[in-house]
Order: sequence, then structure tokens, then C-alpha cells
Amino acid sequence: MTTVDRHSSLIVVVPAEVPAMRRRFVTLAVAASELPCLVVGGGTIGTRKAVTLVAQGADVRVVSPTISPRLAAMAHAGHLRWIAEPYRSDHLDGARLVVAATSDRDLNGRIASEARARGLLVCQSSRAKDSQVIFPALCSEGLATVAVHTGGAVPRFAKRLRDHLIELLRRHPLETEQTSYRQSRP
Repeated sequence: MTTVDRHSSLIVVVPAEVPAMRRRFVTLAVAASELPCLVVGGGTIGTRKAVTLVAQGADVRVVSPTISPRLAAMAHAGHLRWIAEPYRSDHLDGARLVVAATSDRDLNGRIASEARARGLLVCQSSRAKDSQVIFPALCSEGLATVAVHTGGAVPRFAKRLRDHLIELLRRHPLETEQTSYRQSRP
């Protein structure tokens, strides 16, 4: 399916093989400043999720016996807390958002089940269809941020579309109306 916006040069092609998702996600902007987050797993995916959360000001704890060099540097600089041990249920204490990002699908499932039982929001990296939260591909330019996701169905496509939007914005920058907007508000 191809969607064409006649008022711009943006053409969006949605792959025909996108599977039907059981869950539908609402795209929200959540104030993450000081939000207590737990990321279980210190590999590639856990690193990406933790870095995203820290960049938005969240209070991040990473639980994993080992972590990536990037997470180690962030922990050393005080940007997040690393708990160097295997996951236990009590690690959920105090969290509001939990990311299960280990290389063990069964463990991710257990983490997600335990978190949901406590009423916590969960991103289960190995099974998007069991997640309550997904991390969209983000495109930021100036004051604007565009979030692109496929409901977890085809993350690579969301990233490609995000990259296309970034390139489009760089080639055709938009003027912001920030100044006139602030001046015209009562």
C-alpha cells in the first residue's frame, strides 16, 4: 500500500507483509523526568532502551550480571545505577516502567508477568505483542519530535521511515512558529 501526501514530497510505502497485531498502541509523550525505570538486561537492546530513558531524564536502574561498555560508562558517570546480579522479583520494587531485555525469552516473559501483576507498565523486548509499552523510532528536529512505530510488528521499517523523515527535514527545513506563537498567546 502506498500513501501519498499531495501537499508534500513525502511518499510512505507500507510493506504488505505487516502482520496483524493483537494490540493497538496509542502514541503518547510521557514526562520521563525522574520516572523510576528498571531495565533488565545489559546487552544491545537493554543498552538502547536504557540510553533512551536516561536521555529523557528517567531514573534508570539496570539489572544484569554484565553490561555493555556504554552502560558501564554511564553507570560510572552516575547517569544510571547498575545492579550486577541476576534478576529477582524484588528488583521490581519502586519501578513504574519495566523493560525486559535479556537474551532469555522465558526470563523476559517471567519479568513481564511479574511486573504486570504489580500493575507496572512493561516493554518485553522479545515479544512486542505481549508488551504494554513500545519504544518508537524518534525523529527530532528543533522543537518537534516525530514518533514512528508499527505497533512492534516491523521495527526495521519504522527505523527506515524515521531515517527518511530525518533526511527530508534536513533537506527541507521548516521554520518554527515558536516566536509568533508565544507572542500571540493571551
